[in-house]
Amino acid sequence: MTRAPALALLAASAFAAVLVACGPKVEPARTIPARVPIPGPFDAAAPLVASGNIVAEGNSSFGKTTPASAEMKNVTVMADVPVERFMAAMLAMKGAIGAECKECHPVERYESDEVRAKLKTRQMIKLSVEIGELYFEKKSRVTCFTCHRGKWTPEQDPPLADRIRAAKHPVPVLSPVQSAKPAEQVFRRVQSFQGKTAASMMTAMASWTAAVGVDCTYCHTEEGTWEAENVVQKDVTRAMVAMTDRINATWFAGEPIVTCWGCHRGMPIPERTAPDAP
Repeated sequence: MTRAPALALLAASAFAAVLVACGPKVEPARTIPARVPIPGPFDAAAPLVASGNIVAEGNSSFGKTTPASAEMKNVTVMADVPVERFMAAMLAMKGAIGAECKECHPVERYESDEVRAKLKTRQMIKLSVEIGELYFEKKSRVTCFTCHRGKWTPEQDPPLADRIRAAKHPVPVLSPVQSAKPAEQVFRRVQSFQGKTAASMMTAMASWTAAVGVDCTYCHTEEGTWEAENVVQKDVTRAMVAMTDRINATWFAGEPIVTCWGCHRGMPIPERTAPDAP
């Protein structure tokens, strides 16, 4: 495998819209609307494919459709993927995280597990698969490139204050007492911020406008009805908040490694594959 995604994926990533507006704590969870499939990690190497076969002279693995586990030693993830597609994924990961094969594989000993980066890469592959299965109808929405963008270590949140989008409608001004209360005691229809302070919810929403590159009406209607539930992006945002909380809790010991910015980088829809070279 190529280089292990040291920090993480998404996103919030993929699709984390902004503004988890206020909603009732007893409201049932909603299914994220179906979306047009976007190429995943196996398709990211498409430019390397000609007439259905990877072009790699001298590499006997290319062009084969047998499972990777039948052709290679010690394959523990993507074991059932055809060898050709398995190798395409390896090439895609090289570009996605800016690494070479040697970063995970000792020279001429590809089956060895002695390099820690290889073990971390396996974990990140499992994580991306889990995200797709739990949140995106088993579609590959979050890839190595989504967070890494060609770098070994994903970029952390930059200063976002100068990117915050102003609200088009008046935002509630909280008193010191209100700021310290749980959000659901101050606002209507709160779901994602139950138990957290009203002030922290407002701060988070402001930062999301910067991280996702949208203003409040993206989730809260053009009329400024904050508690309205007829905007699909609000449901998506709530799902993405739950996703990032779960990922950070179960994969990163509670550290806020996965953030909206980590995947979105100021865009409503995160990139899944590297842009085509000019």
